[in-house]
Amino acid sequence: MALPPFTIIGSADAEPEETAQQPIQYVPVDPALAEGAIARIRKQVQGNGLKPSSVELRGVTGQVFSFFGTTSVKLTPKIQEGKRAGRFADGQIIQPQQIEGAVQEFISKVATDRGVLGLVHETVLTRKDQGFGVSGETIALPQVARTFIAHEACPKCRGGGGTVCHNCHGQMRITCYRCHGQGGVSCVTCQSRGQILTPQGPVTCHACAGRGLSACPVCQGQRMIMCPECQGQGKKICEGCAGQGWTTRSWVVTLTAETTFRLRTQNLPPALVSLIERVGGAKLASDGHAQIQAITGREAEQWISEADIQQGSSLWFLYRADMPFAELDIAMGKMAIKPKMAGFKARLMEVPDFMDMLLKPGAQNLAAAAAGGAGAAQKILESSRYRALGDMLRGLVRASPKRVHKAMVETYTLGLSDAFTKRILKDGNTALLRLSLWPRTVAMAAALVASLGFYAAFYLYGIRASLVTSIFGANNASWMAYAVDVFFAALLGMAGTYAIRATAGRASATVLEGLGVVSGTNLPLPKPGAPGLWLWLGILLMAGAFIMLG
Repeated sequence: MALPPFTIIGSADAEPEETAQQPIQYVPVDPALAEGAIARIRKQVQGNGLKPSSVELRGVTGQVFSFFGTTSVKLTPKIQEGKRAGRFADGQIIQPQQIEGAVQEFISKVATDRGVLGLVHETVLTRKDQGFGVSGETIALPQVARTFIAHEACPKCRGGGGTVCHNCHGQMRITCYRCHGQGGVSCVTCQSRGQILTPQGPVTCHACAGRGLSACPVCQGQRMIMCPECQGQGKKICEGCAGQGWTTRSWVVTLTAETTFRLRTQNLPPALVSLIERVGGAKLASDGHAQIQAITGREAEQWISEADIQQGSSLWFLYRADMPFAELDIAMGKMAIKPKMAGFKARLMEVPDFMDMLLKPGAQNLAAAAAGGAGAAQKILESSRYRALGDMLRGLVRASPKRVHKAMVETYTLGLSDAFTKRILKDGNTALLRLSLWPRTVAMAAALVASLGFYAAFYLYGIRASLVTSIFGANNASWMAYAVDVFFAALLGMAGTYAIRATAGRASATVLEGLGVVSGTNLPLPKPGAPGLWLWLGILLMAGAFIMLG
């Protein structure tokens, strides 16, 4: 079995010291720990139908539970193989067929080496989470490495470093290709005659001194040149060994520590187990939900019955985690709730939907306002006296219901059910839309009547014909009349739409100012909605009818 770090191992004839496992003592939950949870509830109920001072802690029933976790570490080799030209001695020399045995021997030695185990121990316990909850992670150990090398004769050149050059046949020099071994080339001055004609008669060529040949520009008269294939080496350098004749194969063996974490939660309350699984072991330690103590040495041997060690591990760490879990008895005015509290961060669980009950009167006003009828604006303002509902209504004026729902969930994390949140969002959005529905409908009807009068004057009294003729002339009147029709319909539609939005804005002014969204004349114009669509449809139908009549 793998040993816990820094366990003192005696000689073979030494008897181990008998140690007794200390029982875990019962520790009640400190009531002062619950004050953080009470403060969060007081902050949430403020302005929502209950005074913060009405929230009182009447009792705490629970204890600090202790449970154990085990992080098993398995040392796994990672081999990086390479090949280089030449003979090197920067590692342990072996035969290629011995690599598997050499790696296994190296692993078996370092797996029990006190220095390596101490390095892993330091690496794990100096983490922020002390290794608690670390599972599936790979911890690199670059300090623990071994290089094995093997020398092999190059199989391509058989250790010779190259092959005989096929061009010079090992002679390193070849006959000059320019002069073909003559040492010179035809003289261009005398055309190889040795003489040139002058007014005084033939004279000896001054360029070649009468030889008829000039020095070869390639071999400079030497008749031989260095072989261009082997660069004067007499052989072609082997690419496999770079001319060394030998290659060095290398295997760099490094170790990585692979971790597995197991937690024993058999005797814990189901709600606490659910929280541990949801948060995760690593965050229990790093976020301070639990107090983690690493158990090492002889003490780890005392508690080895609590360790859950993975088979094949080289090293294991045993941890004791202490985590409070209690039921709180909280008075909230005339009602009382009994949520569960877990962890040193006083995280509340199984909280009753107390916000639903506190906001119920305001939600009823929103539902009545959404149904329409007289006094809808007043009911909206009454519901906005609850801080949560007021925030929701102000959000609905500026943003979509989906974004407001997300903001509500993030702001009111305790006691507000999702079903209740969706219902008040739906009622609030409907109430705000219906608040100006009747004024928008009246404005639409007035705009249609006004448009009918303008159309009658425009078409029946000859304004359209005279306008087209005066602007475009008689020749283009038939075609440009349709452009004037479109322009006139768009003008009436935009004017009617503005009238609908302005009327709705005035109707919503009281509620928007009451919600604190706007003040004075800084009022956003509501969208025209369905009345705006019917307005445009009516204007287009009237335009078509008058064009046909005309």
